[in-house]
Amino acid sequence: MARQVTVPGRTGRSARVPSLAEYVQESRAELRKVTWPTREETIQLTTAVIVMTVSVAAFLGIIDQILTSLVGPLTGIK
Repeated sequence: MARQVTVPGRTGRSARVPSLAEYVQESRAELRKVTWPTREETIQLTTAVIVMTVSVAAFLGIIDQILTSLVGPLTGIK
């Protein structure tokens, strides 16, 4: 059974604190409601994330090299 506790900063109000067993039961119930992606969807989305990550990394690397070559001579850094 959940117990009642007083929440700091809220006068006159109490909050319900669930027991560990209740928390686990509610969590499992919520996880059963989730629509999980298929294996194919997971592979496609993972591939998209990897491609985007590599693309952004390459783009930022190129920008870094360009800015380094432009700013380097001004600051004396090679």
